[in-house]
Amino acid sequence: MSTLSRRFVLLGLVATFGGITVAVTISSRPALTCRVLEVQRALSGPVARIEVRNGTDKPVDYWIHSLEQKPACQWLERYGRSWHHALWDSECGIDLVPATLAPGQTLSFTVSIIDTSSPTRLAFVYRQDGVDHLASTKTITP
Repeated sequence: MSTLSRRFVLLGLVATFGGITVAVTISSRPALTCRVLEVQRALSGPVARIEVRNGTDKPVDYWIHSLEQKPACQWLERYGRSWHHALWDSECGIDLVPATLAPGQTLSFTVSIIDTSSPTRLAFVYRQDGVDHLASTKTITP
């Protein structure tokens, strides 16, 4: 095999590997990102400012409290090596109404951190294409 042919084969392998890497990166991007912008001290206790962004090309549905105009979320606690819905998190859902987050749209809101004795995460529950999903923040340590 000539040197020129080897270079083309090597270039083809590098391009193929690069294309596969880009495809995996794009396809593994989460449908929705949920992140903590900041944690502040308020008179009532610590408050986290949360941002949810729809990074897909399809709308997502979620529930919002009609009285406070805040999304319904779940607090997660760590048990062993995994995160589970916190037993103390008993949010009332009597005033929930459906809402939609359009593609590329961002939603920001604040939540009170109730249990400050241990690190927690906040989970945003949403539905896309008829399937329920959960996007959680990184660990919040008040």
